[in-house]
Amino acid sequence: MTLRHRLLFPLLAASALTLGGPLGAEEEVIATVNGNAITQEDFQRFVFEATQGVKGTPQIDQQEVLSELLARELIHQDALKQGLDKRQELIAEVERLRYRLLVTVALEEVVKKHPTTDKELQTLYDKEVKNLKPREFKTRHILVKEKSLAEQIITELDLGGDFAKLAEKHSGDNNSNKKGGDIGWFTPQPSLPEFSRAVLQLEKDKYTQAPVQSPVGWHVIKVEEIRDVPPPSFEQIKPRLAQIVQQQKVNDYIQSLKEKAEIKFAKP
Repeated sequence: MTLRHRLLFPLLAASALTLGGPLGAEEEVIATVNGNAITQEDFQRFVFEATQGVKGTPQIDQQEVLSELLARELIHQDALKQGLDKRQELIAEVERLRYRLLVTVALEEVVKKHPTTDKELQTLYDKEVKNLKPREFKTRHILVKEKSLAEQIITELDLGGDFAKLAEKHSGDNNSNKKGGDIGWFTPQPSLPEFSRAVLQLEKDKYTQAPVQSPVGWHVIKVEEIRDVPPPSFEQIKPRLAQIVQQQKVNDYIQSLKEKAEIKFAKP
């Protein structure tokens, strides 16, 4: 893919770059438009943003990019001549962008001033993860749309019915019904709360005595085996631990601001 397919006016209009601004002492000017400078930094930043998400190494036509930058600056200057920057809705939107940018930068400063150390991460790991004893469950399920059918299936199981055959006959889960409802080893997870809670309550070779509802329907679940699994190593989850520690520092920062602030709520 060439850069041509990533640029042109839709991207140009959406770009957040500011051209024609005041120059730093070492900025290399590559063009001027009615006296306003376009710098090498403008060029590089534009290319960087334009190629985000492009697979492989994009082909960059320098003249094409420069043409885009010149067009942008010409439009910017014409917009100023028309007084578009004086429109109240534009001023309000700029203020909203400024507000969000200040909040973002303030939070970045918190993280920068309080860098996360390996000692903090190791302490969190030892406290929250090291001694965990997670379990996996070899599980089958039967998924149906009606609760009444799920209840009927449970009755058949109580009378000695074969779970795998009932799954092949009734289950609407196309990924597992041909395998007798077998979904392999399942680890309970927050994204599947109803299903996970039901699995955690089951003993080996037991099935749910009541239908379990989830966003996709009604389940009858059976656990065939249970095994302990080792917790993830420190190195495996170090990036996630860093996110947790950084978030806690941000939360502490916000709480400190609340404690020093006078906050009043309007009466309902």
